[in-house]
Amino acid sequence: MHTHLCSVLLLAALGGPLAAATVEGTITFTKGTSAGLLAWVPGVTKANVPPAVIDQKDKIFSPSMIAVRPGATITMRNSDAIQHNAYANDKATAVSFDTGLNAPSSDTPLKVDWPAGKVVRLGCKIHPAMQVWIASLDTDAWTVPALGAGAGDSKLATFTVTDVPADATKLGVWTSKFGEVELVLKAGTAVSVTLGTADKPAGTVQATLKP
Repeated sequence: MHTHLCSVLLLAALGGPLAAATVEGTITFTKGTSAGLLAWVPGVTKANVPPAVIDQKDKIFSPSMIAVRPGATITMRNSDAIQHNAYANDKATAVSFDTGLNAPSSDTPLKVDWPAGKVVRLGCKIHPAMQVWIASLDTDAWTVPALGAGAGDSKLATFTVTDVPADATKLGVWTSKFGEVELVLKAGTAVSVTLGTADKPAGTVQATLKP
């Protein structure tokens, strides 16, 4: 007991984290929805982050959205019995590359060599309907909001970002249709921001930092 108390006091004196918090939120669309969704708290480092893998199976990229640190390598896995491809020609971010043909049951490394803050769309030249977004972020605290998870509402996406600092102050949210917005977090208080433009609002993002 005495040892535990001393450890807590020492962490406090050194400025170490005493508790982790959670950010819970929603994205409510009023004008269309977005296929790509991402929410994150900047500047969070976590231990034991699992390897990043994007699987090409049943002619689908899975997951359809992923975030990694700048310079990280993603494994592009082909679990189908047919060839696939992964390429980017993203004019918005000026990122362009092509992995060539990915053979069945193969793993192809893909280095994320674009700067933090950029989200790049990838496709498959063989199967044009396939798409996936890769975000380069300086954080390990991120999640992909679940669209249609709110009581079957197809225009509502819900999300939870776990294990963030109790004094976290910012939340970033990105949608493939309306770009990026930033929310200033306040512990225990719901905050919100509008998607789209002031004259053409397209939805609302709401989030709460909870202990």
